[in-house]
Parts: sequence; C-alpha cells; structure tokens
Amino acid sequence: RDGLNPNHPVSRRAWRVSFSSQDCSDSQRCPARETDPFWESKNFLTYDREAEEKISAGVAESIWLGLDVPQETLVKAQADRANYFFLGYLKGSYQVWVNGRLHAELSGRDKSPYVLQIPMDELLSAKNMRIAVHLLPRSGEKNLIVFSPRGLSSGFASGARAYAFQNLIFFVNRSKPLGLFLVYLAFSAIFFALWESHCQAQEYFHLASFALACCIPELIFSENFTYRLPGAYVNQIYVFLLTLKTITAMNLGLAFSRAKPHWMWTNFLAVGSAATCFLVLIPPDRLVDHLRRLTQAFLPTAFFLSAMACLYQLRQLQQLRAAGTYHRERMQRLFAFTAVLCALGTLSLLQHGNFLSFAPRTILWGVPDLVLVFFLGYLAIRDYRQQRRMVERDRKSTRLNS
Repeated sequence: RDGLNPNHPVSRRAWRVSFSSQDCSDSQRCPARETDPFWESKNFLTYDREAEEKISAGVAESIWLGLDVPQETLVKAQADRANYFFLGYLKGSYQVWVNGRLHAELSGRDKSPYVLQIPMDELLSAKNMRIAVHLLPRSGEKNLIVFSPRGLSSGFASGARAYAFQNLIFFVNRSKPLGLFLVYLAFSAIFFALWESHCQAQEYFHLASFALACCIPELIFSENFTYRLPGAYVNQIYVFLLTLKTITAMNLGLAFSRAKPHWMWTNFLAVGSAATCFLVLIPPDRLVDHLRRLTQAFLPTAFFLSAMACLYQLRQLQQLRAAGTYHRERMQRLFAFTAVLCALGTLSLLQHGNFLSFAPRTILWGVPDLVLVFFLGYLAIRDYRQQRRMVERDRKSTRLNS
C-alpha cells in the first residue's frame, strides 16, 4: 500500500467544493487562478461527508474543486522532484487547472483515476500552487469524485511511484479483465462440450454456466466497454449479472451435492425474486447507493449456502458409512469442496467489504470465482479420466472373456 500512495499526501479536507456555474471564459475572473478571490467567499464547502452527499446526488450541472497546496507539502514535493499529482476518479467532462493554466481537458470516459503530470520547471519555480478542477457531470451520473479509492490518498508522487500506480490500474482495468474473460470462456466451452457427451454429469453443465456467468461481467465492465453501455442502465445490468452469477454459483454447489432439481428451481426463483424486488423498490437514481450492500449479501451467501448443501450431503454419506456403505473418495471430495467454498465465501466477504486496502482488493478482485472454477474443473477432469479408465478396463475384460 505505501508503495502506491503518493509520497506527499494531501488531506481530502484541504479541498474545497463549489457548485457555482462560474467558468474561465471571462478573462477577468477565473476560479482556477491563485490570485482570484473566488475561494475567499463563503460560497464553498470543505470536502467532507456533506459535500460528498451533495456531489453523489448528481443534481449539480457544474462543480468546482479547489486546492491551495499547503506550503509545507509544496516544499517537500519540490525537494523530492515529485511532479505527479494523484487526483482521483472523475466522471463526466472536466478541466484541470494549475495556477490558472489549463493542463487537461478530458471527457471522463476513462475508468482509471486521473494522475496529473506537472512540468518539473513549473513545480520547482512555484511559490504557491492552486489546483482546480471544473467538472461538468453527465446527465444522471452519480458518485462523481473519489479522492481516496480504498485507502489511497491524493497528493504528490515521484515518477517511479506514479509509474507503478498507473501500471497497476492498467492491469486491473484492461489486462486482467481480458485475461479472466478468455479463461472463463475457455472453461465454459470445454465443460459445455463435456456435458454434451455426458449428459448425466450435471456438474459439467452447472460449472460451464458458472464460468459463463463470470465471463460476461469481465468483458462488459472492462474499461473498453463500460462507457459504451447506456448510462441509465449500467446499474440494472450489474444487478442482473450479479443475480445470474449468484444463481449459477448456488446451483453449482447443489449439483455437486447431488441435490434434486426442484431445489435448483427454488434457488432460481428465490434469488431472481429478491433481485426483481430490489430493482422495483429502489428508484433508479438511488440504485448505486445500494449496490455494494447487494454485492456483499449475494455472493458470500451463495458460497456459504453451497457449502451447507455439501455438508448436508457429507453427513448423509457418513450415516451410510455407519450402515456399512463407505464412499471414501466421494466424502473426501465433498469435504475438500466444502472447505474451498467456505474459504472463498470468507474471501469474497473481505473483498466486497471495506476490509482490504486498494492494492490487495484490486488484485484479488475475481480471484474467488477463478479459484472455484479451477478447483471444480480439476475435480471434474479427474472424474472424467477415471470414468474413461473404467470404460477401458471393462472393454479389456470383455475381450478377455470372449
């Protein structure tokens, strides 16, 4: 974490927020200039929870963010030649100004946090510095500004630290989703093919379905596709895909525990009804405020309930063992699968909660699903090979007897 934070962080409360429509088209007045009295008026808020709530409401047509860099921080940044400024996530069209000079004008169609590069000579010659951002939100956009994503701070960073941070963000937003998409797609295709030739092995079908349910979000919510989606429906699409993933994860556990089909239909109806009620009862403009809670509830619950189904099957097999019937290999597999599900449920809870800092959370994102797919894929392929050996053994026995 320390290697990704700026060398000289700036407190979020040092930022000021104004919902003024003032712009810099007037040569006489510009809130971005360090000498402009705009921020000396009381027409601004300190960036705190109240300001966050107003920004998240998504009703302002124009937002100004202003930071007069503390002299002590500026001196330290100059001494370390830290000319990169970690700004944060910005959505919508925005302009970034430094001491009244326009440094960037962007459309905000990027999932990556913005890192401002200040020319070294400008940094070293500055006696004071005002960083200002003029943000023009897209219609209906919420959660516009995040200065501290999961433990990261805004502030000045060296070139090496900025490079490491940008590499991590590139990996998380582009390379990792593409890699996971291809892996899940390959697993899904393989196990749909295996199920086609062994229709009695329902685990293959449900494993392929779960891999497909994991595959689709990786593609849709990667940086290359997110902003191609209709803005008004992004959250609804997320809820639909989360519901699909939860249903397939629970059905996978039920199939592995040899549950009867009506339990899978019950799971489908229960989770689908809960998601439908969620979409109906929560207004679209408030949906984003509840998505984290929904994610925290759905996926860990799916893993833990699947583990309970396997534990129940394990208990049934133990009772058969007491009666003289021993399914040693089946019991070992159920125990291993249950342990993996419990571990993944715990990891998923940590990942979707507020327990991990930015770097571990972003790196581990999607890992529980990938571990489950690989583990079950290993068990399924081992079963398939054992079945092939038994078929070959029966053929040899038939030939010898004939």
